[in-house]
Amino acid sequence: VHISVTSPTTATESATGPGGGVVFYVRAAGFDCGVTLTSTCNYLEAAPANWLTGTTGDPTRSWATNINSNQTTAVIGADGTLIGTGYQNSLDIVAQTGNVAATSAAVEARAYQGNSKTDWHLPSKDELNQMCKWQGGLAWTSDATTCSSTTLNSGLGASGFSTDDYWSSSESVDYGAWFQNFTNGGQYDYSKTGARYVRPVRAF
Repeated sequence: VHISVTSPTTATESATGPGGGVVFYVRAAGFDCGVTLTSTCNYLEAAPANWLTGTTGDPTRSWATNINSNQTTAVIGADGTLIGTGYQNSLDIVAQTGNVAATSAAVEARAYQGNSKTDWHLPSKDELNQMCKWQGGLAWTSDATTCSSTTLNSGLGASGFSTDDYWSSSESVDYGAWFQNFTNGGQYDYSKTGARYVRPVRAF
């Protein structure tokens, strides 16, 4: 994948990733990624609009399926917030007995296999924040900058996002997890029961 880079984390053109999605984050120096965070990745790509067959726009799901007290039980290992931790978070959520794609955001994201890639996942809190900034056409200043009020789908290659809340894979407490509002950029931790939007990402 050829991507022009003008700063450590900004793609200057709408580049298609190996998974058929759009590259929205670049870190030339690399970041820890993979199951055990021992691999090095440089890019994050977002699944394309209408990625879920049979739907228009992003679907909504609860964070966890309402079975076996999953919505009030901690998922050990699913509390990573940094860029690169979303994959491991999602694997741990999927492993919680009873979570299914129809009612769990991470399971639905993991089920997506665009371009036959099997490492799609629900983004971590920080991965989601970078995706929020990209889709809103906000210039990157630092990873730590929180997404501010945006013009929806105005970023290079961004499309199909909804003016509401998107789930991250980052658990906050046993009964809650982090999500982000794509209208005002606010990050909140709240009950796992809420139906919020899902857009898979992958690191490479």
